[in-house]
Amino acid sequence: MRKARKFFLEHPTRTYSRVDLVEVLEQPINHITRIVYDLLDAGFIRITGKDRNPRSGITVEMLQLTGKEAIHG
Repeated sequence: MRKARKFFLEHPTRTYSRVDLVEVLEQPINHITRIVYDLLDAGFIRITGKDRNPRSGITVEMLQLTGKEAIHG
């Protein structure tokens, strides 16, 4: 989870899907899903909306660092 927190802090204004995180963090989707739920529960990231994944065409949730973390991170 530390690697994911660091990644979001380094990119505070960008949004990412879970699939994006799988590629960047080089972890399996089931591991990323658990990390995302933990970060959401902690209020570290938020869901900003939905978008269509350009590779698969599937609608995915977009995640971003919370406003407070983005300002003070």
